[in-house]
Amino acid sequence: PVVILAAPVDKSSFDPRVHIRRSAAGDALGGMCIGYKQNKEFVTLAQCPGWAEMQAAESTYEAAEEARLLYVATTRAKQQLVVGQFTEIPAATTKSQMAKSNPDNSVWRPLAPMLERLAAELAISPRPPVDRREVAQTALAIQQAVADARQMVEAACAASVTVRTVTQSAKDADDVRPFVLRTSSGGKGKEWGSAVHRLIEAYLRGRRNAELLAFARAVAQDERLSPALEAELLAFAESAGDAAWSTGIPAGATIMTELTVMRHVTNGSTAVVTEGVIDAAVLQDGAWTVVDWKTDSVDASEWSRRQVTYSRQVETYGNLLTGLTGLPATVRVERVLTSQSNP
Repeated sequence: PVVILAAPVDKSSFDPRVHIRRSAAGDALGGMCIGYKQNKEFVTLAQCPGWAEMQAAESTYEAAEEARLLYVATTRAKQQLVVGQFTEIPAATTKSQMAKSNPDNSVWRPLAPMLERLAAELAISPRPPVDRREVAQTALAIQQAVADARQMVEAACAASVTVRTVTQSAKDADDVRPFVLRTSSGGKGKEWGSAVHRLIEAYLRGRRNAELLAFARAVAQDERLSPALEAELLAFAESAGDAAWSTGIPAGATIMTELTVMRHVTNGSTAVVTEGVIDAAVLQDGAWTVVDWKTDSVDASEWSRRQVTYSRQVETYGNLLTGLTGLPATVRVERVLTSQSNP
């Protein structure tokens, strides 16, 4: 209903520094002028060929854009249009000050002829301001309230639950040993272990023969295995049906692979959540068999040392599963050896 064009501020104009022209197809072609201001003057460092024509075209566009904006501002009023104007020109001591205070430089200047013919001055009586509310608290009290709020936020952000993995729990229980700088033990990396576990899971889920081989190729690409390790993985897939890890799974048993388990224990004010992923949980005759496959390519002595931690880890899995289901669980660590693995 009412539109107010408020402050009749001076219109500031600057020479364009960038020009963009678009074709009917939407392609853009443009140019620019690069420089800096020094003593209120613009110093040009570089400009593209034909910049004078581009700058003139951009100036014409900007003037038309200002006219469009003024048209939008004035035509949105349904009942009343209020336009601000200077009623007094402040005394000017310099030419620049006079230019800044001259209402003819206002952004509403194009409306002046029409306002003189049709507009009526709007008399606005100033009213006393509404009393502001006074702060009842002292500055020290406000500072203390902020400090108290900050402490409440910090307390709310403090972790109330500690989350640990089964692997972390097993490793933390190891005796502290002196640091020994080891040389490479010939391991094949986490990618190899992940690929073998994925292949075993696929086999237990029913993939066989050509389908298992195709899956092995896809896994090798996904894990970015070297050509040699890819060939070894394919050989592993071909011999899966005769491997000890597969023949040790009872026929007709319910097999759950990559089974996520979690336990929540509260000790006083401290809550600990232990979580982990079981490679395979086999349910038969009301009892669980928890199997954890390892692909460590290490010598016998190193394997014996690691097996202590692995056994503790898989025992934790069995305890978690028994606590969740109430069924007894036996556990075993299966070392998966391929044709290239250490004995």
